Amino acid sequence: MAALEIIGPQLWLGTAAFGEGGDGPAEGIVVQVWHKRQKLQSITVKSRLSGGVIRMLRDDPLSKTVWAATERGVNQIDRRFRVMWGGYWYEEFEPSSRKSISATSFQKRSNQYVSVFRMTMTADQ
Repeated sequence: MAALEIIGPQLWLGTAAFGEGGDGPAEGIVVQVWHKRQKLQSITVKSRLSGGVIRMLRDDPLSKTVWAATERGVNQIDRRFRVMWGGYWYEEFEPSSRKSISATSFQKRSNQYVSVFRMTMTADQ
């Protein structure tokens, strides 16, 4: 378990599989009734979650939703366990500042040269 959030009678568990080579496959979010340990729902990549490794879960009492940060993005989930919104972390090169910038996008890809550029700039300093 990598993250947890108690919302009323529900326990939201974020899964992760950490290993020597980095993150392994994980199951996403498991929601259960906390005092009965009864599984209510699984929220996975097949449910439109941006990734399976859950880094953070937070209840948003104003919007009555749950925010989940994964290894690939951020998601907003309603109380009926539906992914309402999902964005992917995106990295791009900013030519004027010569730095990489990060944002969220509805697409799953980043500029493939940004990480190489960032590594060479760090090595030069």
